[in-house]
Amino acid sequence: MTKEKIRSVLKRLPQYIQMIRENKTEGYFYISKGKRRERLVADDSVRAVVEILDEIISYEDDRWLKEIFIKVREGDKDVFIMINSPLSKGKYYLIKERLVNKIYNCCVYKGLVSYEDILREEIG
Repeated sequence: MTKEKIRSVLKRLPQYIQMIRENKTEGYFYISKGKRRERLVADDSVRAVVEILDEIISYEDDRWLKEIFIKVREGDKDVFIMINSPLSKGKYYLIKERLVNKIYNCCVYKGLVSYEDILREEIG
């Protein structure tokens, strides 16, 4: 599990959640009116990211941060979230990156990140 994998899961989160509800492990997501399709695989790491995100939302105390995380979970676009929240563009992307880091730290704690993945992470 890498941070890039977490970002890709967050990008297609509603589709993954639907696959998890239907107990599917594999599916396709159609992009741009069905012309191109992307293969999605809901493995254990995807399920763990969804569970961790739900836990983060339930533990969040700030009401507006909780609303932002819920909108991310629902699959709202970044521009829509920024327009409807009291955040600037820079602050929103900082919060989203911190969310990715928090999910990554939880994945490390749960043993989903190998030692090699930690060593491969970029420092700067």
